[in-house]
Amino acid sequence: MKKLLNVLGAVLILGSSTTAVAACGGKPKGNDDANLTDLQKNMLSGAEFMTKVILAGRHENLNYNVNEVLSTFMAPISTLSNIPLNYNFDGKPVDLASGIQNYKNVLAPQMSTWDQDNFAGFYASYVMGMYDNKFYQDYWANDNGYFKDTISADGDYGVNQADKNADGFAAGLTSWDLSKDKERRELAWGIQDTGPLTNYLLNDGLDGGYPDDTSGTANPNNPASKSTGGTNASGYLFYNSQVASSRGYLNGMFDDNSYNNKLNTNKLVDQSDKLTHGVPNDSAWTSAELEDGTQFGESGALIAKTAGNLNINGYSTSYTGLLNMVSESESGAAVLGKFLDGIFPILRDNGSSSTVQSAGFKLWSSPLAGLYQRNQTDGEQGYYKDGVLDILRSLDDTVTWEKFNTVKAPLASVKPINSVFTNPEDATVAADLIDQICTSFEKASADKQKEFYDKALSATEGSDGKYSYGILTDGMKSMVINKSSIPADSWTKIAGANNGQGGINLLHAVSRAVRATYTFKDQVDKVTEKYGKKQYKRLTTGERNDYLKMLGWDGTKFKKDSLLKDAYDTLKTEKGSSEFSALLGEFANITSNQMKDPHSELIQYMTGDGYWKDSDVKISVKDNKQIDGKMTFTLDYNGVGDTTSNADKQTSEIDPSQKFNPYQTILDYQDDKLSVDAKNMIDKDKISGKVLGAEQLNMDDDALKAYDGTGMLINMKPTHHQYKVSWENVGDSEHPYWVITSIHSFNDKGEEFYNIY
Repeated sequence: MKKLLNVLGAVLILGSSTTAVAACGGKPKGNDDANLTDLQKNMLSGAEFMTKVILAGRHENLNYNVNEVLSTFMAPISTLSNIPLNYNFDGKPVDLASGIQNYKNVLAPQMSTWDQDNFAGFYASYVMGMYDNKFYQDYWANDNGYFKDTISADGDYGVNQADKNADGFAAGLTSWDLSKDKERRELAWGIQDTGPLTNYLLNDGLDGGYPDDTSGTANPNNPASKSTGGTNASGYLFYNSQVASSRGYLNGMFDDNSYNNKLNTNKLVDQSDKLTHGVPNDSAWTSAELEDGTQFGESGALIAKTAGNLNINGYSTSYTGLLNMVSESESGAAVLGKFLDGIFPILRDNGSSSTVQSAGFKLWSSPLAGLYQRNQTDGEQGYYKDGVLDILRSLDDTVTWEKFNTVKAPLASVKPINSVFTNPEDATVAADLIDQICTSFEKASADKQKEFYDKALSATEGSDGKYSYGILTDGMKSMVINKSSIPADSWTKIAGANNGQGGINLLHAVSRAVRATYTFKDQVDKVTEKYGKKQYKRLTTGERNDYLKMLGWDGTKFKKDSLLKDAYDTLKTEKGSSEFSALLGEFANITSNQMKDPHSELIQYMTGDGYWKDSDVKISVKDNKQIDGKMTFTLDYNGVGDTTSNADKQTSEIDPSQKFNPYQTILDYQDDKLSVDAKNMIDKDKISGKVLGAEQLNMDDDALKAYDGTGMLINMKPTHHQYKVSWENVGDSEHPYWVITSIHSFNDKGEEFYNIY
């Protein structure tokens, strides 16, 4: 965890960013949205992004497993996999984050509880309404937020809790039946009937990973466990990575993770010799292989591999566009509230989920370490690091800097901002000190300014790859300047601009942040008194609105002399705001080269506006919280698709019964691990581990293989499919929760085609 904090640094602050400028996942470009309100456009943006990611994974399109990709986007936990969301491709910015944020903020705000440091994955069943409404409404009835789709070996529900977490057992086999509505039941394909050869291998006994499995990528490095947040991972959640490595990683409950143990024949080549402690070697990790020589799974493997290898950089880059969405509007105020929760915490996260706050908190508090670093001198403690006083006097020798020596340093660990200083009034003195530095610098000669920058704010990389820092920068080095984050030349470009004025402008912003901890203490005290026992991500929609109101949002603007107004000005208009934005923007540049192949081969087709066109957009409500709201649209896809799959020629409709289990769990593989209580929770009437198409359409192995396709990049060719989609709000006025309730698929001849489940 310590290593994680050092690497993530300044930008691990907020959850996904919300910029809406770019090549992927931005504002919808259909012909029916001209008269939509801003809120309706955000609703449509979130719905279309999620729909595209799901549809793009279908056999006839990019042919990856939807669940693993959704988890990468929607639950990018620091110890698992996380694909960069903001980067550059061919010199243009790519934004995957705005659609995600619009989904989380507007359509399913309760899903922010999924933003934890644990192992909970995000299934298609959470966004596709294959169950009846109560399944989704029960999510926020639980204090910590979880779906009751899996249990532990002892029969416990839940994820992200201190104890009694699920571990992925009996997925889909407990009390929940599929929806009474046929069109909603037909969405059950989203769990298993995506990804190459899923039906072909299921028909031979492969029901995905074992309970408690984690990804087969380079990350995570630790197993999930009941005591560390648990996991709902099992079945097809990690299909992409596990078929490419023939096993999940570090499963703690089963002796052998090899997929071969789940197959009735030797269809799948055992790749154990290519693994080290369950993690695939990078050179060997491209696709899976059948005994007959058929290779498959390259598309999904590329995404999973990228998300595993870049999971730290994924965090960093996903926040670079966040500031573009902070504005004096309802949605902009909500973004600012989330921003402050990460960088300027008011409600304290507990446990391992505090990683985000710890790094964000250090963004503005760590520069003080260059000034307030305790040293022992002749048995006396001082607060100035060696040499700081001389550097300060080099700017202005008339200032008596010693008066600041009485200030206590801010607390090292993250705290709510009303208690970061032992003596809250010290915040104003500390801010005065920074202001004196800035003022003195701006009055100094060019030569003195250069000397000050070189000694106090610079960062240089030597030929040996080691960095040298200025005195103030040394306190920030773990935050913004190391080989895993912003390189020295990027820092120099921003902070060294105008003879070092860029760095001084950043200190101006730090000063405002430090001063705000005291200036707005009374406002924060009232918020923490009312909501201090809850985490921000656990607040209901109504509570969040009240939270923002207490901090200065009046529904149309930020009120004068409020924390939100001060924060808005600091981030958007005051000195340092442009440098801060540029600093975050550098993270996108770091991973752009690493994202070149995944983007060109897959991601541009997943959500890029150039490959999707919406039409017939209809939204029945103007408020995302309105009960029974409905949204419909048509999406035409003109990207590439897997030519080895004939799924778009499958025109025979199959009706999955309410007892059909889309998770396709085969109980025999885990039955001996379940307690008596857990076994008593299982619905013995569930239809599970059966390919409905094989039974109802008499499809043999060759037919299943032809339907599934192989998902190899060389076979991706231009294609055209059309999808008519419906979303509905199945939540209540306090908890909006929109899910997909219908998808109808049409091939290039206009024929409707169907899944085989």
